[in-house]
Amino acid sequence: MLLIETFRVALQSIWANKMRSSLTILGLVIGILSVVVITTLGNAAQADMSSAFDKYGKGKLNININWNLDRPLVYRDLFSDDDITAVEGLKDDVLAVSPELRSWMTIKYGNKERDIDIYGVNHKYDQVETINLLKGRFFTEEDLMGRRNVIIIDEKIARFLFDTTDCIGEVVTLTTGWYTTEMKIIAVDKLKDSAIINMTQGDYSYGFIPVTLASRMNFTDRYSRMMIHAQQNRDTKNVGERILNLLERRNKDKSIYRVYAHEDEFNQVSEGIGFLTATVSGIAAISLVVGGVGIMNIMLVSVTERT
Repeated sequence: MLLIETFRVALQSIWANKMRSSLTILGLVIGILSVVVITTLGNAAQADMSSAFDKYGKGKLNININWNLDRPLVYRDLFSDDDITAVEGLKDDVLAVSPELRSWMTIKYGNKERDIDIYGVNHKYDQVETINLLKGRFFTEEDLMGRRNVIIIDEKIARFLFDTTDCIGEVVTLTTGWYTTEMKIIAVDKLKDSAIINMTQGDYSYGFIPVTLASRMNFTDRYSRMMIHAQQNRDTKNVGERILNLLERRNKDKSIYRVYAHEDEFNQVSEGIGFLTATVSGIAAISLVVGGVGIMNIMLVSVTERT
């Protein structure tokens, strides 16, 4: 009976102080919800990054030139087509290899133009990077051998130039500032499914052209970067080290190259999101505790007034 009586008195007290009780409950609900929402958003961001890594970065790595050297770079430091072929010969470790020749160009159609990040790649690039074509086809070996004026653009630049992605076969103008040529669109690349990736790219747009054509447009036959897809279940860092050893045997100074595994970036971003989530959740939890202390203080005052 004492428990029932206590419960009845408590309900009467709450009803008699409806405003105070409502504000108390509201404060508790907001505090708890803030912690739950922040934690949920952080976990969702980490899950999105993990999904993006599995889809776009697993088993991928690239070898870059280290530009911060104590000595100037020489021509033979850069990668040649023979180096790419030699790396392809590591069949047990390497599934596919593509050089990458990157440069900013201006793409124009009619009275619309925009700067675009152009990647000169080979016909195996869709094996070293995840290419999800919305329409069209990827490069063939014939495109490279013939240095064909063909281009793959992303969905964003397609909508900017044509207000649609139905632009296969259209001809655009591509210029480096010292070299201008007309290019036929053969494909449109779909935007990544990752909300995090798309959110961080902003207005950034990109396109792909045959690396042989990119070499002619940039007056070079050497590359500062090669993209690699390791064989399944191979450790990317170990594969990278074997490639460096191969380059060293080809009379190159392997100390000037840097192996970059995509999983490194994923781990860094994931750790950053986890730290930010924990920090903000901690702040929200402290706020909840402070609010709870304030509520208890008000309740203590109310009890004191009654006694």
